[in-house]
Amino acid sequence: MSKQLDLFANETKPLNGYVFTEAHIFFHKTFHDIKFSTFMDKDLSKLFGKPILDICKFDNWLHNKFGDYENRGMSMQDLLTVNYGSWVANEIKGLLG
Repeated sequence: MSKQLDLFANETKPLNGYVFTEAHIFFHKTFHDIKFSTFMDKDLSKLFGKPILDICKFDNWLHNKFGDYENRGMSMQDLLTVNYGSWVANEIKGLLG
């Protein structure tokens, strides 16, 4: 296994100060048993050296859970703020790169 791929085998290794385990704990506590790895963009995470959220996968999950929020005049940030709080919206924004 290459050294770079090994970073994802042990998700407790820090990358640029952010530990993958922290992202997993955040997702588990916030979204109730959802794993960050479900939405992690592994290619961009490798490229940038930190966990990056696959916004398309996460958006699909939000649509399945809340419906077409854009048709109600809401952005993803609006939806997250209303349902989870502004700190969650900011954490998600931070995981976008």
